[in-house]
Amino acid sequence: MNIVAFGCSCTYGQALGNNELNWNPSPLAWPGKLAELYNCTVENLGFCGASNKRILHSMLNYNYKPDDVVFVCWTHADRWAVIQKDDIINLGMWHVDEKFRYEADGSVNTSFKMSKAFFENVHDWNDMTLEYMRNFMLARYFLNDKGIKNFHTSTGIGIEEHVENTTTHYDVSTNQTVIWPNKWFDPKKYLMPDSNFLEDMMKYPLADDNVHPGPLAHAELAEKFYNYSKDKL
Repeated sequence: MNIVAFGCSCTYGQALGNNELNWNPSPLAWPGKLAELYNCTVENLGFCGASNKRILHSMLNYNYKPDDVVFVCWTHADRWAVIQKDDIINLGMWHVDEKFRYEADGSVNTSFKMSKAFFENVHDWNDMTLEYMRNFMLARYFLNDKGIKNFHTSTGIGIEEHVENTTTHYDVSTNQTVIWPNKWFDPKKYLMPDSNFLEDMMKYPLADDNVHPGPLAHAELAEKFYNYSKDKL
């Protein structure tokens, strides 16, 4: 068995003993801890700043082997990416900060320029939520079609909140009400129960940057994944 993990910085394990001098996924992140529980190999493909669009793109283009088992921690809906022929440009609200405006040579940072245009002129929270759910569905159908076992969680969705055909959710970060059209999306079908990693992380000390989940939160997520998946493999 080989674990292939997809996600953002919360999968990569940002600020868990890795820095710019040793810029590799942390063995303390949940994919590494899950591999320890299964006593197997792991490939951590978490990417800091990744959107769900980028995560799905990575999953669709990965060269799977027969013994691979996929585990995914989907990220915030409020992110996007432009997938060019030879590059992927991440778009996030943090890129709009003025400190990201210029490159070292004085030119305007591409991520700043494109993020500013996207969030000012294109972004809509409900639209992003719909895309979020379609990503889950496509990933499951794609992996199931290839015969690859796969298990999914999220950084910030609690599936217990979305049991009606249509559920509203107020997002404090954007001051918008989100409509979850569960007539076609059933979270129980796609996500591991109790899928809210960032909520869980607040129970434990944070990582070195005081922003990302710390090692105890990663260990708990690994244990949840293990308990959920072990009887299904």
